[in-house]
Amino acid sequence: MKKIVLLILFIICIAILPVYSESIYKVFSPFDSGLSGAGIIFEATGMSLVIGAGLTTSLDLRAGLIMMQIAPVFSATGAWCTHVFMEKTSKEWEAKGLDFNAESYIRKSRNAAIGTTVFAAGALLTPLIPDAGPYISLGCTAVAVIWDIIALYGPRLSWYKEINAIIFESGLSS
Repeated sequence: MKKIVLLILFIICIAILPVYSESIYKVFSPFDSGLSGAGIIFEATGMSLVIGAGLTTSLDLRAGLIMMQIAPVFSATGAWCTHVFMEKTSKEWEAKGLDFNAESYIRKSRNAAIGTTVFAAGALLTPLIPDAGPYISLGCTAVAVIWDIIALYGPRLSWYKEINAIIFESGLSS
């Protein structure tokens, strides 16, 4: 069990590296805000729990299924934290005079957060359905976590890179 926990922690670290690094212009980082930092860690935890659950099922099926059920809850929580950070940060910089239209990024992030939340609820509630419930729950987990990963590395990461570049180029950062 200790090896599985260490593996999950390692996966969390690997999952958040691309979000934190890679930008040439860093006026702010996602970890400058507790809200965004927590969101990214929650999202990475959801992904890690799915991977850890896959490994755990070889040892204990029940523990693996429980991890699969709670994984999308972490993903949905992280999705909303990160989304609120995006909205808040965009509004703050627009109020300072930045010419940046974040509407499409925010819309895609909101849609992903809603979808992740709906499928997370499905992962928690569908096991109550006799016979097919656990299978539907696993499907809901997969959709929720994958949708969140796509949003994290898609519109949210693109927004972060673009807003940092525009702030840096506009001279508002100094």
